[in-house]
This record gives sequence, C-alpha cells and structure tokens, in this order.
Amino acid sequence: MGASGYGGYGVGDAEPNIGQVYLFLGTATGLTRTWAWLVEGTQNGEFLGIGVSISADTNGDGFKDVLATAPGWDDWTLDNGLALAFLGAAF
Repeated sequence: MGASGYGGYGVGDAEPNIGQVYLFLGTATGLTRTWAWLVEGTQNGEFLGIGVSISADTNGDGFKDVLATAPGWDDWTLDNGLALAFLGAAF
C-alpha cells in the first residue's frame, strides 16, 4: 500500500446505500486514527465497500493494492455489480 513498510487496513462502509472505502495506514506504533484515503460510490444502491480486501501486489509495482466490490452498481442492466482495484502507491 505505501512505502513506509508498515501494513494498513481497508474498511468498507456500504451504508447509506452508496457506500465508501477508507484506507488507514500503519505506523511504527500501529494504525493511524484518521483515514489516509477515501473513495465514495457514485450511485444510489451501489453499496461500494460491502467487500474490501488488501491484496497482494496485483500490478507488480511493489505496493499492495486494495480490492473492493460494489454489487449494486448499474451499467446498462440492473445491479450487474462492479469489482474495483485501487493500486497502492508511495504515500
């Protein structure tokens, strides 16, 4: 996730309907108390963040990535859902 060498924690909050995903970074003394990064859903009923995972380095850049789901996301069909990968970087 970041260049500090400490882990982090991804948290999803699928309510109220739209949802959001927060990233808390690790430090030598534990996790930060405030989020370092936030992404919010864009559609009512999207439920972004109902599933969140810190994954392995999916793109080979040396940083862990955050995966999140939005099962109620709509394209041209109803609730076809979406899986998102947020790539780690040097914070």
